[in-house]
Amino acid sequence: MEERLKNTVRKIESVGVVVDKITNILIVGSLSCMVINIGSSVFARYVLNNSISWSEELARYLMIWFGFFGMALALKEDEHVNITVFINMIKKNYGKIIINYIVYFIVMYLLIIVLIHSFNHLSTLRGQVSPVMQLPMSIPYLSVTVGVSIIIFQCVRKLIIKTLKLFISLKTST
Repeated sequence: MEERLKNTVRKIESVGVVVDKITNILIVGSLSCMVINIGSSVFARYVLNNSISWSEELARYLMIWFGFFGMALALKEDEHVNITVFINMIKKNYGKIIINYIVYFIVMYLLIIVLIHSFNHLSTLRGQVSPVMQLPMSIPYLSVTVGVSIIIFQCVRKLIIKTLKLFISLKTST
């Protein structure tokens, strides 16, 4: 049984590694495009005296995508802002574990609500295009759906791995 749990942890981690690599590539890609876009816009405006009309709109959309990918990475690395005052008041480890689970379930519940509403909102955007780039508005708004999906995956991944590691540690201690 213990070996099966360890294999499950390894499988989840291998899927997580693929998702992490894709997320990291998307973070680097969106940030690089944003830097190139803004840099060329500044160059065009102040050196060539000719502004690029679509650069601000593109930068805004890239920033939104970057933000959602960054949130997923921050959750994976446990780098989100935490209010640790209450957690530090709890002396027992199992109390901290329980609060950790409660927090993850609350976050996942709220993210699922956002995900459901993002699907509903995407269906209302048919035919709408951005003002300058004439980009379908479903592309910028898809960032919510994709980003929240990755964040939910990271939450589920953390919960499953923490639970399985807890079971493994309980089994080896008995």
